[in-house]
Amino acid sequence: MRTGGNWLRFYRKGSSDDDAEERRSGLGRAIDVAARQGDARGDNSQAIAVLDAGLIRYSDAPPIERFEALLYRAELATRTGADAAPDLAAASTLFAEHQLGAEAEQALTLAVEAELDS
Repeated sequence: MRTGGNWLRFYRKGSSDDDAEERRSGLGRAIDVAARQGDARGDNSQAIAVLDAGLIRYSDAPPIERFEALLYRAELATRTGADAAPDLAAASTLFAEHQLGAEAEQALTLAVEAELDS
């Protein structure tokens, strides 16, 4: 796990952004591309577009990946002045329906607090 901004990125144990052999696929890859757009390039609108496309294309992705994408999308929405509540609500639903663990609970709590502070 790495922290980036006010959200947490979840990775398989032992993986990293720089390890080409361990690159994620599917929605995980879309999250990584969105993070490069939003964090490295500062193009939050493009990052949202990448996440939206990824969430539609990989709607059958594991719940933890959908959760991660929704939390990052909520952060991007906050950055752009948009309403993050729908993304946080969807992430909360995923958390309630699946056992995503303590790290996911902490990430959700931090995301909700950040939205309340904005």
